[in-house]
Amino acid sequence: MNIDLENGICPVCKAKLFTDDVAFCPDCGAPHHKKCFNNLGHCFYVDTHGTKSQWQYEKVPYPESNNKDNNDNNNYVKCPNCGYLNENNDKVCKKCGTHLKEEPKPNEPSQNPFFKANGLNPNEDIGGVNIKETASFVGYNALRYIKVFKRMTEKNSKVSWNWLGFFFTEYWYISRKMYAPAILRSILTILSSVCLRIISNDANVENILNANPILLNWFLVLSTISLGFNIITGIFGDYFYKNHAISKIKALKDESNPSEIDYMRAGGTNIFLPIVLYFGIEMLVTLILMFL
Repeated sequence: MNIDLENGICPVCKAKLFTDDVAFCPDCGAPHHKKCFNNLGHCFYVDTHGTKSQWQYEKVPYPESNNKDNNDNNNYVKCPNCGYLNENNDKVCKKCGTHLKEEPKPNEPSQNPFFKANGLNPNEDIGGVNIKETASFVGYNALRYIKVFKRMTEKNSKVSWNWLGFFFTEYWYISRKMYAPAILRSILTILSSVCLRIISNDANVENILNANPILLNWFLVLSTISLGFNIITGIFGDYFYKNHAISKIKALKDESNPSEIDYMRAGGTNIFLPIVLYFGIEMLVTLILMFL
């Protein structure tokens, strides 16, 4: 006894089989509806198991031995499991349910909609690391930075313009986890703020130019240095960040085989650190003034 596999008929209920609702007998491979197999509790052909009458797939000829000509063969896909000839648009074999075409992996870089939508090659090199690794490291606003890094690599340039780096210098640095320049710029902010507040709190000063000349000079010097720091960051900040990202990514790759999560943890942005830094600067300025 056999079932009409070509039309996909369940031997229990005689209804059509669907590839996403099929249970195969572990002994003979006969397909059933999952529900029918579970309700029956065993294969429909259990009585024939181990005999010459045991259910088996029909032997299907290979394309070369079919009576179809070569042009017709181009319209069929041979099942790698049972050899049955399926239509080109079939995803699974009508005989045995085997996948005919390899399913694309959703986590493959080429399938990532971020790269596809923006015309980026995730494997393109931008200074010793690829775009996919850099995008994972950068995180927020990755598209902007990837395009800047890519242009810098192609033109061998160090120059761009970063508005956040110019106006919010120390806060931009610390949000991108570049702690050394963030601390240095914060020290300049603290010192210039202390000088300015001492000058402005002097009740006897009617004109700012008549203030303590030493403090005034220090304030002007510190303010000039701070402005220069902002301008340099505006022009070269992206280049500094590119080098920072490449250095961190390479360090991770040297230590182990990092995943996308590892890059995200090492890089990305931290929106709380700028807030902490702002209040930290204010507290330090206040404490310094209290002890002067």
